[in-house]
Amino acid sequence: MGGSSGGLTVLGVLADHSELVAGGVASYPVSDLRALTQVTHRFEAHYCDSLVGEPAVVGWERYDELSPLHRAGRIGAPLLLFHGSDDPVVPISQSETVVEAIRSSGGQVEFVVYDGEGHGFRDSANVRDEYERTEAFLKH
Repeated sequence: MGGSSGGLTVLGVLADHSELVAGGVASYPVSDLRALTQVTHRFEAHYCDSLVGEPAVVGWERYDELSPLHRAGRIGAPLLLFHGSDDPVVPISQSETVVEAIRSSGGQVEFVVYDGEGHGFRDSANVRDEYERTEAFLKH
């Protein structure tokens, strides 16, 4: 389980080592490091430099290699994925692309979008729903 960069880890484990886990839960996950670097807001502008290295040094290819978006079709374990429709840090399009790739390859993914939410959920009804869905997913 993880959110944001923790969600990046969840997706990476599921894409590369699904056999080691029963499933994963990711909330507003980073799945495209290049896009995060190029489109994110000022607060997160150099976040990937500490995760991956500066693009000028390590190269954009390394960013693509480490981005689960490009390996999402290999996700074999069930995934529960949450995202806010108004996320300014990680655009919802990243999660939509991951979901499409998983479904296209026959994988199992439950995709929950919270309207009006951003990077992290603040509406108490949505937070409760996230916890309840996560509990049900993990029990299953």
